[in-house]
Amino acid sequence: MLTAVEQSASAVVITDDKGAIEYVNPKFIELTGYSAEELIGHNPKILQAGNTSEKQYKAMWQGLLEKGEWQGELKNKKKNGEIYWAHECISVVKNQSGKITNFLAVEEDITQRKQIESALIESEQRFRQMADMTGEWLWEQDANGYYIYSSTAVNTILGMTPEMLIGKHYSELLTSEDKSDLQINSTQHKAFYALCNHYRHKNGQQVITESTGLPITDSEGELIKWRGVDRDITAQKQYQNALINSEKRTRLIIESALNAIIIMDSYGIISDWNHHAEKMFGWSKHEAIGQRLEQLIIPQRFQKQHKQGLEHYLHSGEGPILNKLLEHTAIR
Repeated sequence: MLTAVEQSASAVVITDDKGAIEYVNPKFIELTGYSAEELIGHNPKILQAGNTSEKQYKAMWQGLLEKGEWQGELKNKKKNGEIYWAHECISVVKNQSGKITNFLAVEEDITQRKQIESALIESEQRFRQMADMTGEWLWEQDANGYYIYSSTAVNTILGMTPEMLIGKHYSELLTSEDKSDLQINSTQHKAFYALCNHYRHKNGQQVITESTGLPITDSEGELIKWRGVDRDITAQKQYQNALINSEKRTRLIIESALNAIIIMDSYGIISDWNHHAEKMFGWSKHEAIGQRLEQLIIPQRFQKQHKQGLEHYLHSGEGPILNKLLEHTAIR
């Protein structure tokens, strides 16, 4: 048994019933930096980092005396002052009459794990701080699509507090049309980018967002949760729809007009040519678009005057023939 303890990968310390150290194995010496001679006869409190309260120690001793064992994490300090974390399992050793004779403690160095946990917590805090600072709605969902975190921006976008969102499935917020579309991809654990979602605001109005989400997986590739962001694009979509409708109306007017309508850019390049322009000048829309207006239908003797008039308008915004009905000579 002694050989097994001596060769154990875990740090082992044995004290008497008063807590004075009687034995430490090589791993304990390696972990703490103390020699056996420096530890024997001392209380393990010499390893305290100073952040374990008396209340915690009393709870530990109470657990030992009542249950015969205690497990927990302690922050200790090595001989050189370096801090380390240990997961300790302390057991009571009794003699045949049931009297406590010793305490046996087995320690595992969990410093690296605690550092990783601390870094993760710090990263999560930064994420949440940045989420609250941005106007975009940052969220997290568990592997099944239920919200486990939401930034405060959801209040502005959907009229809901983060607390109202936690525990809801993401599909509960979508319109019926989006629900049916998303069911097709609900089992695919792939990242998505700039996905257009239609939500219902708390007041019943439709809200359109651009959504991006990433799956968070463990080391074995198993899905842990989703993390993503939604940006409110309702106003942008409304503007785009209004622009599209305006373009449709303009196109209808151009094509149904009884007069030839020609549109050119600031360089004099034809960008539109309606049906009556085709009939009047003989050039098809396909042939006319992209050509220079003066080279296509303006007689050569008027081309210089046309260029000067265009340049004058572009510089001043004024033109002698604007908003006037005039007769001009043109070529087919």
